[in-house]
Amino acid sequence: MKFYTLLTCLLLSNLSWSQGKILLLGNTKQLCLTDSNSQFISKDKLPDTLAEFDAIMVFSSAHSKLSSIDIDQIIQFVADGGGLYIGSENWPLQSEGRLITERIYSKSAWASTENTRTAISNNGLFSDVREFPPGLTPVVFPLDFQLNVEVWYNDEPLILTGKVGSGKILIDGGYSRFYCQSLGKQENEVLKIVLDYLTEP
Repeated sequence: MKFYTLLTCLLLSNLSWSQGKILLLGNTKQLCLTDSNSQFISKDKLPDTLAEFDAIMVFSSAHSKLSSIDIDQIIQFVADGGGLYIGSENWPLQSEGRLITERIYSKSAWASTENTRTAISNNGLFSDVREFPPGLTPVVFPLDFQLNVEVWYNDEPLILTGKVGSGKILIDGGYSRFYCQSLGKQENEVLKIVLDYLTEP
């Protein structure tokens, strides 16, 4: 009997250890993120240490609280093997995203000129998502040789992925798909793909 109790405790411990810790920053009040393999921790400012986190998700707000040193720490976190999600929306919800992408790529998101539909790239992360939810007020990001376009919004990049050092970056121009009022089956499917991408080795 003691053996089975010990085995159960070990299994439960392993389940809790395998749960990825995700730091949420920025405009997080309207978000409803749930994933059985992830523990979401929302903070108003960057913690002193990032070592306990597997990924950082930044949802750009109108006024960033990130300092230049914070941005250096985030970029170092990615270079050391962490995952970074950079989400933006239409103006003014681009502040943190602009600061980080300007530092890494010397580029930032801008508003899309058309508001029609999305086209999903054939070989990307989201190729199995049939009707991709673009978000309420999506923005697009310039092409860059260091980034792969995963989702096109008309003829412009909506979601891109890339590497910095040993880590991964995902740039998303439509994070409002994760707002509570928007969240449905497809949005949760997209969230799962994003989290798997950011946290898997």
